[in-house]
Amino acid sequence: MRNTMPCLAAALAVLTAGWATAARAQDNPFKDVPTDHWAYQAITDLQQHGILQGYPDGYFRGKRSLTRYEFAVSLDRMLKNLPSTPGPAGDVGPAGPEGPAGPQGPAGMTPDELSELSRLTAEFKTDLATLGVNVRAVQSRLSRLTARVDALQQRIDHMPVIKGDLFVGMASSLSRHSFYDYSGAFHPGASSLTNSVNVVHDLHLNISMKFKGGASFAVEPVLSNYLSYTDNGKTEQGGIPAANPASSEKEQATLYKAYFTAPVLGGDLVLGRFGEKLTPLTYFRPNHDVYFNLPWYQNFEWIQDGIKYTHKFGSATTQVFAGSYQTVTTTATGVLINQPVAGALFGPRALSSAKVEGAAARGAMPATQVMGLHIDVPIGKVMDLGLTAIDLGGNNVISPTTPFNNVTVYGVNFKLHHIGPVAINGEVAKSVTQASLSTGAVGLSNDDNNAFWLNAAYKLYGANIALGYKYIDPRFQSAGTWDKVGNWFSPTNIQGPYATV
Repeated sequence: MRNTMPCLAAALAVLTAGWATAARAQDNPFKDVPTDHWAYQAITDLQQHGILQGYPDGYFRGKRSLTRYEFAVSLDRMLKNLPSTPGPAGDVGPAGPEGPAGPQGPAGMTPDELSELSRLTAEFKTDLATLGVNVRAVQSRLSRLTARVDALQQRIDHMPVIKGDLFVGMASSLSRHSFYDYSGAFHPGASSLTNSVNVVHDLHLNISMKFKGGASFAVEPVLSNYLSYTDNGKTEQGGIPAANPASSEKEQATLYKAYFTAPVLGGDLVLGRFGEKLTPLTYFRPNHDVYFNLPWYQNFEWIQDGIKYTHKFGSATTQVFAGSYQTVTTTATGVLINQPVAGALFGPRALSSAKVEGAAARGAMPATQVMGLHIDVPIGKVMDLGLTAIDLGGNNVISPTTPFNNVTVYGVNFKLHHIGPVAINGEVAKSVTQASLSTGAVGLSNDDNNAFWLNAAYKLYGANIALGYKYIDPRFQSAGTWDKVGNWFSPTNIQGPYATV
């Protein structure tokens, strides 16, 4: 009885694809397989490797079912084409003269293809034995090949991987009077576009390597004047207007990130200089450059030197971290790459002649160190719930008579599931100013430092439409970023609905 085997024939074609060689139109081996047929390349590969030979009259007859015996013969031909598995290497002799270049060899087989070939050999061992094949020797050979491929794959996995990005940008302004741009930076008047040209560049490399046991490390060296361009005037400290960026484009060479990751007690431990972000109201770095797009910086991550541990208990994921900002400096000028501010001495933003007043203008504390806890808990299939606690320590020098050296931020965020095409999420948070971790700040109320937002988003014909409500108390200030109005970052003392398209 004839057994039809279309799936096994397809398996042969897939296995042989790893050894494929480009077929030319004039090399068409069968009269009934035109070069524009969807299976032409696979059939040609099988014929060129001696696995399928067709019929003496030159026809392939692809509509005819393949018998089990015919498949066994084809499998036997494939096994005879396997690459050799040499024994142990001997001593290396002297190098001889270089010979002429030979033809390009086959591409080889992947681990999955070797596994499939071993499975087929086991399934057809009786048929192969009937053809005089030593199945045990073939299986031993396949095992050695699999071991060699696995060893090569491990060597590749443990080799350093180097990637990188190079950015070059230019910007210029033309204005009769001085002004603050959309990023909050100050520019004097310029009568010509060539009088205030900013040329910035950034070479950002990413070098990573994996070790046995699941450990790895990653390093991101940077050669850049972009860091000076964006950080001049400490714009990271809550939106203080920067001076003219064109006068501060100093070359910086630094390690933007350098951290080691290892599996510990069922979780992941990170040591070194790493990036971290949580939620917009608690721990989210603002983007003070709206003109140039550098995603490796504008990803809302604060950079700190420290430690982080992530572990999944049941369905909940817990993350704890601690770090310092004082050591995250550049080598050329020593200015901080980033430093969040938190807390506030003053209430509603007072009117003044300044076009922009950032968080520091409200008496916020520049943070020097941070501790954080974040827990993600799925609530069935209804929603994801997040709990956050951030403690920022520093030294408030703006008002020595009303000092606070510690700010704790508490937050709860959620995201609903299965609301059709509408995505609904929200967050509520509170920042508490303290003289220390256990002592409240004298003269400062913690009743006007709450914040929350609710957002419903919908995608319609490629457009993102969002409706929401936002409430930010006058003295709420954290290491997050939640809004931008003109060149006004993270505004406080606001309340009301909003819509974005």
